[in-house]
Amino acid sequence: MLTAAIIFLSTVGPSAAQETGEAAERRGTTFNPSVSAGYGYTDNVVQAGQPEQSASSSTASLALALPLQRSLRSGKLDLAYRGLFRSYEKFGALDHGEHFLDGKLERRFRRRSKLELGVRYGRTQEGGDATRLQDGNIYLSTRVERESYGASATFDKGVGPRWQWSIGVDAGESKIRSIQDFNPEEPPELPAEGARSYAGAAEVRRIVSGRTELGIRYAYRRIEPDVQPTEDDQEFTGRFTRTFRLKSRLGIDVGGYRRSRSNDADFRSSGFSGGVDYSYGPVGRVRFGVGLLVAPSTGGSLQGTSTDTRLAFSVASANTRKWDLGLASYVSRRVASDTTIPDIDVLSATVWVERRFARKLAIRIDGSWVDQSSTLAGFSEGRYSVANAGLVWYPLGGSRLAGGS
Repeated sequence: MLTAAIIFLSTVGPSAAQETGEAAERRGTTFNPSVSAGYGYTDNVVQAGQPEQSASSSTASLALALPLQRSLRSGKLDLAYRGLFRSYEKFGALDHGEHFLDGKLERRFRRRSKLELGVRYGRTQEGGDATRLQDGNIYLSTRVERESYGASATFDKGVGPRWQWSIGVDAGESKIRSIQDFNPEEPPELPAEGARSYAGAAEVRRIVSGRTELGIRYAYRRIEPDVQPTEDDQEFTGRFTRTFRLKSRLGIDVGGYRRSRSNDADFRSSGFSGGVDYSYGPVGRVRFGVGLLVAPSTGGSLQGTSTDTRLAFSVASANTRKWDLGLASYVSRRVASDTTIPDIDVLSATVWVERRFARKLAIRIDGSWVDQSSTLAGFSEGRYSVANAGLVWYPLGGSRLAGGS
């Protein structure tokens, strides 16, 4: 279960801001390409371990963003690619390319019905990014190559004037690979693990009024980690949604979950799941989101599944011509399903500032800070901070930033 605020946070960060530029709008098509180059510094390329295990380096990067939106006769198509190459002055073995691809096709039918198909792909070495809470990389491990991909399908249908039901399926896989020729002198004890997941969900909603909805949702997910046992999760929640004026919305989820393992009849785990999310805007020059979530999780890139308690917050500029400003932050506690694995707390913050000084050029400065600790001293700890500055070129020119799109 992902709250609306957490989904909101993943769309307003630097990854989205790099996809700015003037829209080339022809026949319902919006295309916002950008190219950026920057120079930066990180105080810990390993990302995990004790302070004495850290190693700093300056970096150079080149990024390309190709977001495309097209309005169809009875739906829409969204495609977004973001690629980046980063080079490290002191650690050539860490030079790498990052690739993120997201696609969604929406097809609307009669009687308030629609079908949504989605695909996703990501490859990176970075963890702890506060602006990408959906990619499973919010927890730090020893630096590794992280690759994930997946697909989803959802069908939503109206029944009468006040009822709506939906069903959906999702399948994905994450892979973890060691980085060739990169061996820290004292590798921290923070093992990473890939996994495969298969999920299905069904939901029924009742439109109480023009601004209020009530719903119930059942979800099932099978998780097959590379090392830990296969796990089956079931979750049942009720949801209240209220829309207010000024483009703001409040959502409340209350429910529970149950875990079991196919090869361990004695393993049973259950608990509360739910959350609260609030989103505002864009109104004027501001958009804002905050969300509190308690839910079972695949565990991110660390070994084993977990139950995560996460508080996320984001605020960003909107409808601006020359400035793009924003802050995204989260704090999360990871309680592993395996009681032999310590609990983990992580705090992350990302800030960015972009100033357009010419029709096709902008100056950009951004930075991130992540701190991860554990209930067992010396285990699963990590921290790093990074700062970058550079230029962004918008080939199509224009004067409106992505924050206002």
